[in-house]
Amino acid sequence: MTDKEVPSRTAPYWRPPSSSSTLAKRTCSWLLGLGVLALVVFSVLSENGLGEYLRLKRQHDHLEQDHESLQTETAQLQERLEALRTQPFALEKLARERYNMRREGEEVLLLVPERTSDDGSER
Repeated sequence: MTDKEVPSRTAPYWRPPSSSSTLAKRTCSWLLGLGVLALVVFSVLSENGLGEYLRLKRQHDHLEQDHESLQTETAQLQERLEALRTQPFALEKLARERYNMRREGEEVLLLVPERTSDDGSER
């Protein structure tokens, strides 16, 4: 490369930055930074900000756990219902335990625990 092919730094289209344009750029940078900071603070502290998001996330997780436990309970109850429909002994067991039913000629004995007073002595 020769000296004529390399553009000189003092070409007419290149000017060193003036102090007023540097000041304007710094001011714009500071204002932009303050704007971003204000936006971050507003998004964290506002009514629908980060605190509300975290509260809703905890509530969502709690509801998911409730949903899973209810699904498990529903499956167990459906199994029990199916057993009561198809197995005659399951229905008989339920009738005997819950409703104190008996077959003809059977006697039902109810065992009642002894009562004790608050001080521990029997009455």
